[in-house]
Amino acid sequence: MLLKVGALARQTGLTVRTLHHYDEIGLLTPSHRSEAGYRLYTRDDVARLHQIQALKQLGFALADIAGTLASDGEALEDIVSRQLAALDRQVEQAARLRAQLLRLQEQMRRGEQPEMADWLLTLELMTMYEKYFTPDELQSLEQHKQRADSDARWPELIAAMRELMERGTPPTDKAAQERVAEWTLLSEEMTGNDAGLMMKLRTMLDAEAAMQKQIGITPELNTYVMSAMQARQATLYAKYLTPAEVQRVMEARNKIGPQWPPLVAAMRKRVEAGADIHDAEVRKLAAQWQKLFDVTHQGDDGSLRLKLRAAYAQEPELLRATGLDLPLLEFVGRAMAAL
Repeated sequence: MLLKVGALARQTGLTVRTLHHYDEIGLLTPSHRSEAGYRLYTRDDVARLHQIQALKQLGFALADIAGTLASDGEALEDIVSRQLAALDRQVEQAARLRAQLLRLQEQMRRGEQPEMADWLLTLELMTMYEKYFTPDELQSLEQHKQRADSDARWPELIAAMRELMERGTPPTDKAAQERVAEWTLLSEEMTGNDAGLMMKLRTMLDAEAAMQKQIGITPELNTYVMSAMQARQATLYAKYLTPAEVQRVMEARNKIGPQWPPLVAAMRKRVEAGADIHDAEVRKLAAQWQKLFDVTHQGDDGSLRLKLRAAYAQEPELLRATGLDLPLLEFVGRAMAAL
């Protein structure tokens, strides 16, 4: 199998310009060219590209990488091992990348040559998280994931939800409801209930087919999980609200739901920075909060507000994986009252 430069760029997250530059400086020269002169890359070329990117992430300059590869001073397996060690120390990459690198390492130890698809997936994972998270966010995310032991817990939970979906189990079924409660709790634990991290994870999952394939959360499964979550939230709200009020709240959540995470994350950031309710940025955020709040409470005489406050106090699950908690809600309430 041969890849043109554009296809290689798309599948690895690099740019065509970068690959052209590597060719121009002799760092990665494609093994073949088409009759029309197009660059064509083989599996060995992609494996070399992995070496280049791995050494680059370990802090090597391009000139040093060229010297290292030219002298055969470092075997491919050694480079992967060093990359894994660096990932463990720096905590700058996600556990999925580490798992993929370990799989490649094991293949090579058995004397097998990984296929081009394996190298491509590894390269894509090496660049994927950096598209969405800052180094500080990656470190925070990894710390939360380690505390939650999410890499050990997610596969079983995803498989269980997939089995329920494939059996045609309604999202309202007790088994689906129990599993989705675990899903929500684990989502909160692995992000530290940080709305900003949750928002970026959802954005990445929606946009990255490789991530969906790697962890098994397909668009179909995600739709099923979201339906189960909504059904569970409606059940919890029904303990405190009338059927009409439940419908009103759920419709509002569906209408404006995507607007909440960035607002919640921004407000929490100001609170953690020590801002008070008279802070200019807090007032701006509180005004935006009020607009979204009014979508749910328009025409409310105050009774729905009181019922929701009671629901959030008695049902912590309603606030899980939202970035919200009672202290933050109390702060926002005072900030809106001061507008």
